[in-house]
Amino acid sequence: MIRAAAHLDPSGVEADPIAVRRSRALGLAVIAGSVFDPLPREGGWGSALLLDGNVGIGGDVPALLARCAELLRRGGLLVVETDPDPRRDETAECRVRASDGSESAPFPWSRVGLTAVLRAAHGFALERVWELDGRWFVRLRAL
Repeated sequence: MIRAAAHLDPSGVEADPIAVRRSRALGLAVIAGSVFDPLPREGGWGSALLLDGNVGIGGDVPALLARCAELLRRGGLLVVETDPDPRRDETAECRVRASDGSESAPFPWSRVGLTAVLRAAHGFALERVWELDGRWFVRLRAL
């Protein structure tokens, strides 16, 4: 799930209907759809988070980061969780397998480290890189 936060108006963007229902049942504000769909307040978001591998959505990291730049206002923050290996830059077709053995249709997904994220982060300035409990993050500011 991609989370967008405006002052006092946080919401998530999620394409999976099951995740949308579960999130809403927990009282979370979730927009059902893709980050590439038209979204509320485009160009005015204060921040966005791409955590838990979500920078790999669609297998096209440059396209996703460019879309995030469109959503954020100038000076907005984008926090991206990267692969622990800073050199990782791979895209593959993936499937989600349910506990009953059924599988989703294949979809592209990327796994990228710091080097690939920074290479794709046009329209952003690097602010910070940090590690927490074996997870790596980068904070980018929209120009």
